Amino acid sequence: MNSFRPRIVTLAPILPLVFCIGFSASAEAALITETLTFTASAFHPSPAPQDPVNGSFTVTFDPAVPSTGSLDAISLTIFGHTYTLAEVGYHSLSGGDIDFGALVNGISTIPTPGSNDFAYIHNAGPASCPFDDFEYTVVGNTAGFEDGRLTCTITSGGPPTLPEPSTLALLGISLAGIGLARQRKLH
Repeated sequence: MNSFRPRIVTLAPILPLVFCIGFSASAEAALITETLTFTASAFHPSPAPQDPVNGSFTVTFDPAVPSTGSLDAISLTIFGHTYTLAEVGYHSLSGGDIDFGALVNGISTIPTPGSNDFAYIHNAGPASCPFDDFEYTVVGNTAGFEDGRLTCTITSGGPPTLPEPSTLALLGISLAGIGLARQRKLH
């Protein structure tokens, strides 16, 4: 019976490490990063102030949880107006659908005529680009311009690599326990 006791005491500090490695993946959010690059053209009514319109959006979100994540980058200029992150918003819907839009009048699926506004509706999945929709309006024009043709590509950056704070805490506790066990063994 005494021969098993030292092994149990030696293994005790390792248990939190095993717990940390085994269960940390299930506790993490399923965040993914995607960059959507698009070209919208053949706008109607014609002629549109700008045709074609090229742009890209980079977002990090959890496709299983609506309204999560962040808009990380944007590259979009329409009729001389270059949009910044402060001017653009997005919201994710369940299933991975994402809507982007100018924050002039809130994110909407219909841009407000007479203002620098746009709406991009992205359906989930890389095969969905033919079903996406892009519309825009510009200052001084009361018409809204909707794409007649849209092509897009989606590049997945994979999940972020930052561990959760609880994972780091468990790892620290495990390493401290291993250090204490080693120190006790040496003395």
